[in-house]
Amino acid sequence: MLTEEQLKAIEQEGNVLVLASAGTGKTAVLVNKLIRDIERNKTYKSIAAMTFTIKATAEIRNRLGNLSYNQYIGTLNTFAVEEIIKPFFKDLYDINKEIEIDVKYDDSIMTANEGVKKIQETGIIGTYEDIRKNFIFQLALHIVKKSKACRLYLQAKYFKLYIDEYQDCDRDTHNFFMYLCYQLKIQLFIVGDPKQSIYIWRGADTKILKELEENPLFIKLRLFKNFRAHESLEAFSFIFDSKYQKSINGISSEKRIYYFFASQSNWPRKIKSYISEDNSVVLRRMRETAKNNVQDLESISKSFFYIEEPTIYQIYSSAKYLLLELAKFLIIPSYSTFEVIDNYIDFNILTKSQLTEIEIRLRNLRELYNEGLDIRNIVEDIGVLLKINIADEDFNKFKNSLSDLYFQDSLIGQEKSFTTRTIHSSKGLEFNQVIIFVQDFNNFYNDDNKNLFYVAITRAKDSIIIIDCTGNFNCLNKLKSLCRQRNVELESFVSIKY
Repeated sequence: MLTEEQLKAIEQEGNVLVLASAGTGKTAVLVNKLIRDIERNKTYKSIAAMTFTIKATAEIRNRLGNLSYNQYIGTLNTFAVEEIIKPFFKDLYDINKEIEIDVKYDDSIMTANEGVKKIQETGIIGTYEDIRKNFIFQLALHIVKKSKACRLYLQAKYFKLYIDEYQDCDRDTHNFFMYLCYQLKIQLFIVGDPKQSIYIWRGADTKILKELEENPLFIKLRLFKNFRAHESLEAFSFIFDSKYQKSINGISSEKRIYYFFASQSNWPRKIKSYISEDNSVVLRRMRETAKNNVQDLESISKSFFYIEEPTIYQIYSSAKYLLLELAKFLIIPSYSTFEVIDNYIDFNILTKSQLTEIEIRLRNLRELYNEGLDIRNIVEDIGVLLKINIADEDFNKFKNSLSDLYFQDSLIGQEKSFTTRTIHSSKGLEFNQVIIFVQDFNNFYNDDNKNLFYVAITRAKDSIIIIDCTGNFNCLNKLKSLCRQRNVELESFVSIKY
């Protein structure tokens, strides 16, 4: 059942900015907005829905079902590469027709001229050594501005673009989409939350959403109602949201947040009786501390598992998306050839005989894998059919992930109940209980640290354990100060354990 504020966002026409706090059902809003606009579209034009991750893309595509056909559902970078750079690079630059253009994210460049030259000579789209700059979107914007054919193509094909997690956009990406909006008159539906901007270190610009809030071309809407967390946790998160106008006093008298003063050696014992029976996670800023906490918790006979990103997610080429689908196909017994084709392959660009050939190769792939035989050649053959080059390095990462037990568990829905992981890797996930350490947030001295804390606490549905091993009261006093700025006392939400 959609709320009034969700329906308002779904039904709003024009350029729209939706500021959605954590747990407010923004994906449901985005999907329902897409369904409404696609079904009401009476022209030959289509939409493009873009996110930052493959997982989010797959979720949107699955929810849309058959409505996703003839629409672009993918990542932002893939949109810029596939819809602009690959087809229109040759309008501006000389390049051998035999060279196939593809992205290699770990191939670094220093300047835009160097990047263009690399594409002309090798077909490789590299990325800046300075990760705060975005060569792909700089080049895409340059091509759109200079290629009339590109502009006409985009105007003829798309009537609206939908972009999720806009708080993670850098300035180059933002400039690109504003050009499409202002100059090409393609409408935008943007969803974001400035409180969840935790990629400032790699160029995400926190000023962008503030600028859009003040932009008269955009209608601003907000989603506040949290469907994920207990109301006491929801109220606690509002101390970080100055835009939330309602009083957060007296929302709930039940305390489900525990603040423990402890030492580096005794914190497991202090929290032992408070650890949830199921789906509890320790979230840390750094990988090493998350790994070390597994051993710390063994001292109280709690078997936590450190969750590391599978190597398949460290593939930095367009082969990543195909290999992820093939991994699902091989690991999930019920995953069919149709699902691989439905999730990855555009029916409209392949002939019936090509689709049949891919289905045959997929069935052969599964047979070889189940028999423990080498699958390198057949994976390469599938790549050739889809015009995707699969480098040895990428195949090895794919193969390693197939033997990663946690990766297997996550794909078949058998995640571990007690885990440790980084805060950044938890984004978009939810857990019954979240355990965090205040020293990971550097006394909340800037927006980056406040946002990281906000993302961590808003992963929790039922309870939060905050551990303070600093040996002083600075972090506690800072949290108390943030609460008082909202005219509420920290003790209204938090039970403090000395």
